[in-house]
Amino acid sequence: MTLLSPAGQSLALNAVHGAITHLALHGPTTPGTTGAAEASTARQPVGSTPFTTSSAGTPVTNNNAYTWSVSGGVAVQWVGGWIGLTTGTFEFAWAMGAAVTAATVTAAANALSATAS
Repeated sequence: MTLLSPAGQSLALNAVHGAITHLALHGPTTPGTTGAAEASTARQPVGSTPFTTSSAGTPVTNNNAYTWSVSGGVAVQWVGGWIGLTTGTFEFAWAMGAAVTAATVTAAANALSATAS
C-alpha cells in the first residue's frame, strides 16, 4: 500500500491532470486501466486551463463544460482523460454517477471531481 500526504496527493493530481489533452466518454462498462469501451464519436480537447489546481490534497475539478456526441444509444458512465486525439495514452477516468443514454452528453463546469489517497 502507498500512502500519500496531502501535498503528495496534490502533486500526483496536478501532474496527471496537467498532461491530459483530450476527454472522451466511456461505457457501458468501465474503461479499466486501458481506456476500453470508448463511446463518444470524438474526443474533446481540454483547452488551455482545463482543470483546477489541487492544493493540500483538495480535489481537482474541470474548469470548462464539455459536450460529446454518442452514437447508437450507448449508455455512458465514465469520462476518460487521454493524452492524444485519436490514439494515445489513457490516464484516468471519472465516474459520472448514473449512466446516461443520449445522443449528446454534457459535463458542466466543475461537475467532474478527482481526488487521490
